[in-house]
Amino acid sequence: MNVKRGSTTLPLKWIKRNVYPSVMAASRRALGLPETTAALIELEADPDAFITAESFRRAYWRAEMWSKYPHPDLGIDTEAVAKTAFWEAEERCADANSRLVDVFNQASVPEHLRRILLGARRRIERVMAGFSVTEIAEHARWGPGASTTLPRKLATPQNKWVLSDQITAGALPYLHSFVKWSGWNPHRDLTVVAGNRVTFVEKNAKTKRSIAIEPDWNSFFQLGLGGAIRTRLQRWGVLLPIAQDVHKLLARKGSSDRFLATVDLKGASDGISLGLVEALLPPEVLDHVLALRSPCGELDGKVFLYEKVSSMGNGFTFELETLLFWALASEVAGHASVYGDDIIIPSASVTRLQEVFHFCGFVFNTKKSFWGSSPFRESCGGHFFDGVDVTPIYFRKALEGETRLSAANNLQGAMEDQVVPYLQPVWDALADGVPAIFCGPKSVEGVLHTGWDRARPTWCRKRQTWSGKRLITKYKVESAPSAGGLRASLFGSRLVKTSGLWRLLLKPRPQEYSWQKKPGVAVTMVSEWYSDEPWGVSLAAAVWQQAINRQKPLQPLKPKSYPSSEWPREGYCGPDNKPSGCSLTDTAM
Repeated sequence: MNVKRGSTTLPLKWIKRNVYPSVMAASRRALGLPETTAALIELEADPDAFITAESFRRAYWRAEMWSKYPHPDLGIDTEAVAKTAFWEAEERCADANSRLVDVFNQASVPEHLRRILLGARRRIERVMAGFSVTEIAEHARWGPGASTTLPRKLATPQNKWVLSDQITAGALPYLHSFVKWSGWNPHRDLTVVAGNRVTFVEKNAKTKRSIAIEPDWNSFFQLGLGGAIRTRLQRWGVLLPIAQDVHKLLARKGSSDRFLATVDLKGASDGISLGLVEALLPPEVLDHVLALRSPCGELDGKVFLYEKVSSMGNGFTFELETLLFWALASEVAGHASVYGDDIIIPSASVTRLQEVFHFCGFVFNTKKSFWGSSPFRESCGGHFFDGVDVTPIYFRKALEGETRLSAANNLQGAMEDQVVPYLQPVWDALADGVPAIFCGPKSVEGVLHTGWDRARPTWCRKRQTWSGKRLITKYKVESAPSAGGLRASLFGSRLVKTSGLWRLLLKPRPQEYSWQKKPGVAVTMVSEWYSDEPWGVSLAAAVWQQAINRQKPLQPLKPKSYPSSEWPREGYCGPDNKPSGCSLTDTAM
């Protein structure tokens, strides 16, 4: 496929080419992978069996790099596996509900567990003290996901303001109050529904992830409740914008000195039972959670009553689970760092935490939880062995187009940071066939990051900078109703006042979950890129690096002074034919 623009023909056939076979073959040669895909996804790397980070890194990359790719010849019904896990989580929640009903008055509950639960409840009461429905209204918004009325390609805020019409009975009072508070009436007659609809999205090679598509207006207020809980937690140092980076630093430290443990739960979002939230949440928060959740779900055409509070897809699930896990872990260990179901506590407290979580209906993910003498720790995407970064890259989608370029660039960055030269053939397979015009510097996205000789950019005289071509993904949506566009522009996102330095230090964060996508139909397009520093660092970065290395910083070039007798009479644009760059006071005596 070639696209002609003027006299230039752009080579675009490579965009639709899936290089999975060649990259897999290169991976097998470089890492010694099994020949069969079934054996490949069963590979594991036990960190306790290795002494050095270098030996473990090779085995870990071997087991992890292809573990999330949707292999075509695997033969596993991933949706059936996900359904089994979904119903198992419902059974665990039912068991937890029977244990946690009136937990503070049951004589059968061990006293030490009762004290921990009571202490966790008091912590949550301090965090959520004085909570009101106004906070939900201030944070309410439309998300990018699908709803029971609109598919994802139409799920823009503009459309949702006008076309949303489904809501549960429990959320109706919130909509009526919001109408009075804002003065905006729904454009369509409301339809009261029983609950949400369960569906499944890609997770890894063995299973899918269950999510719930919520009713329109429930989702609007669920995001408001989630935002209000997040704001409250941030006052206590939880769910800050830098929380994931902090978790990675703590994981590195834990792998080095073994003091800290990283804990991960299996199916945490599907394991929050009704009994647990009734035991830990204060009444002023519990009432909102119960009113805005979907009490029923629909799966395979059948409606059932939930044993859990919520699942992935609910607008407040992430913040609620963070609040609950933070309170429980802090009460057990004295202090804890929590981000969703990623928990970091001292290793000495893991056994007690495991007992408490088991009583509450949660299951430790033993493959992703590490404590004690183990030299490995993992949290928020950071993987460390004895203080050394061994984070692998994951192939998750078909290796074509922009996904292929991103995979190659991520692999190149990992090879530079972790020194894994044996993966060079894998990068070569990813980069094979990419035209030079789609190569560029690391500061540009949507290109293959290569050196000058391969990229050969062109010089743009108009902009006085280097230029080339890149791939970008845009999401095409149909024109929204004018009333929806007006409401979306007026309601808008809340403005966050930050200093210029803070915006420079903090990069934009990705979505909370990888399965969340922007509304609309994804379309790959070719665009121009411009960069005045394609290969090399900027002057400011060079000065900073030299300062770190305690070297003499770069000095700006000083203009030379010339005797007046040597000033040329033509070819210069300075005052009085003085050479450009000299000041009028630069005269030779």
